[in-house]
Amino acid sequence: MAHDPFLGPSTGRLWVAWLLACTVMPALPTALFGMFFVHPIPGILGRGWMDTTPWLLILAMLCQLICSLWLGRAISKKRGKGSLFVIVVTLLLMVGSLALGSLSAFAGCSAAEDAYLRPSPGAVKQLTSAETEALMRLRAAAEQGDVEAQWQLGCLHASGNGVPQDKTEAMRLFRKAAEQNHLGAINMLGLMFEHGDGIPKDEAEAARWFQQAADLGYYAAQLNLGEMCADGRGVPKDLVQASIWLKLSAEKGTKDAAISLQRIEQEMTPEQIQLATKRADELRTKIMENKPR
Repeated sequence: MAHDPFLGPSTGRLWVAWLLACTVMPALPTALFGMFFVHPIPGILGRGWMDTTPWLLILAMLCQLICSLWLGRAISKKRGKGSLFVIVVTLLLMVGSLALGSLSAFAGCSAAEDAYLRPSPGAVKQLTSAETEALMRLRAAAEQGDVEAQWQLGCLHASGNGVPQDKTEAMRLFRKAAEQNHLGAINMLGLMFEHGDGIPKDEAEAARWFQQAADLGYYAAQLNLGEMCADGRGVPKDLVQASIWLKLSAEKGTKDAAISLQRIEQEMTPEQIQLATKRADELRTKIMENKPR
């Protein structure tokens, strides 16, 4: 008769080993899988490790399945239970354990990921030496009047990405860029005034900035100005004028503009829609003629 090493220990020890193999052991690799592959958090492990982790965990779980079934077979011989019963119970326990491991992994990772992606005010992501050098060059270029550097540095200060979050400095840089007709900076100033982001809320001032960028053909500002005209925020409510700006923005592929345009046209008369279309054609031609070359 062949010797079976699992027939030696007592049945009680076999039950304990079987339960551990079916429950605790599968949960651990599942939690690791969730943390380092499903929700990869930068800085915890190198990319090379994350690329190989899933295969290692799958191999580990296959080994655990074999171990669990082997232990179940030993218990069947000890207790006289049928092999099918042990296999079914083993698989059910492993599935339940994997589900619990996944939930715990996702819960823990979501909290860690949120803390990483949304740092608290004043918290600054540590930069590498190459990023620090690039930031210094960006600052120097911005101070020398480079409009693109002013825009990019302003965005960094507005978001707090790599530098301390400073809305006042962001606005100063956006104003500098806006003086050189940087459309993104002009639109950003409008957004900051519209939402009171770091400054007192002023929808009339926001509309003024949106108007400036919209007149230069910037699709995002045309959308923002159109919605303000439709709602009567910062400017008198005017569905015809709203339709004009939303049409121009939608023509450039802005989905939100197309949705808003469809909504307000339901409130307009056919004559108003016809008038808005005519004026939009005239304004489009005017913008193209005045657009900087």
